[in-house]
Amino acid sequence: TKVLEDLIASKALKPYAYDFVHYDSPDERGIDVAFLYRKAYFELIYSDTYTLLLNDTDEERDYTRDILLISGKLLNKPVYIIINHWPSRNKSRKFSESKRIKAARLIHKIIGEIENETQNPQILIMGDFNDDPNSPSIRKNLVQKGLFNPMLNLFEKGTGSLYHAHKWHLFDQIILTDSFQSNGAFRFRKARVVNDYFLQDKFGKNKGAPLRTYLGKRYVGGYSDHFPVYVLLEKVDL
Repeated sequence: TKVLEDLIASKALKPYAYDFVHYDSPDERGIDVAFLYRKAYFELIYSDTYTLLLNDTDEERDYTRDILLISGKLLNKPVYIIINHWPSRNKSRKFSESKRIKAARLIHKIIGEIENETQNPQILIMGDFNDDPNSPSIRKNLVQKGLFNPMLNLFEKGTGSLYHAHKWHLFDQIILTDSFQSNGAFRFRKARVVNDYFLQDKFGKNKGAPLRTYLGKRYVGGYSDHFPVYVLLEKVDL
């Protein structure tokens, strides 16, 4: 919480009157997810967390990040935002894939609860999924009927948000309900990975990759080992 408080109070952000939603997760490394928003454009209605219950092969509990649900009004129109940081690939993609598939199933449970309350809701599902748009957890288990993934087209063109083992990945994604393509208050226009030059490593074997803050234990003064992503939405007069 202190990090977020310092961030929104910083000289760069303070004039824009940001607020945030944050809960402590049970993650073993102390990693959480959070939601930052400008109060002039977004009104928070409620928030909740969903715990992803996982076990390792020895049946010991594997503690990971909670999934954060945000309900609010964007420009006075209702939207829902589901924020994720799915289990990592730290013991290989194949070993950990089932955990991310369970995360996809939990998201569908959350969507079902929303749909029981709201007809044709506009839902954005975003975060670091630790899988690519064409991975089974995303393409087969998450992006089912009623959802579309604009990041898939970017990935198929070779665009990534992180560079690992000489390969680009697009773990950072924003997935939307079909209502953003048809009859909702907001219409999807485009998705982008923000890979501007100032965010890139300028030298060496990782030239063009995200310029991270630390390289091992060495401080290099960058931003992140992931590029940010965004979607552009247009408000529709209904």
